[in-house]
Amino acid sequence: MKRLLDKCPMCGKGQISLKTIDEFIKVGNNTAVIKVKVEACDRCGEIYYDPETIREIEFVRKELKNTKSKLLTPIGKTFTLSK
Repeated sequence: MKRLLDKCPMCGKGQISLKTIDEFIKVGNNTAVIKVKVEACDRCGEIYYDPETIREIEFVRKELKNTKSKLLTPIGKTFTLSK
């Protein structure tokens, strides 16, 4: 990922740096976790995605809708508290 920003456009004061984060993508009851590179502000925490990362997130979102996807590997279960 090539840096696109130097100063944060949101707060106007923070410095932008490259980071790798876990992105949680949820569609219905299904969730995928992928590592993505982003630009992040060291002051306000705002995160900026480049177009390639957005395309990757959208691809994973489509795969989550496809219940027969062979590209996603289950790694466990997700639970909710019943009240």
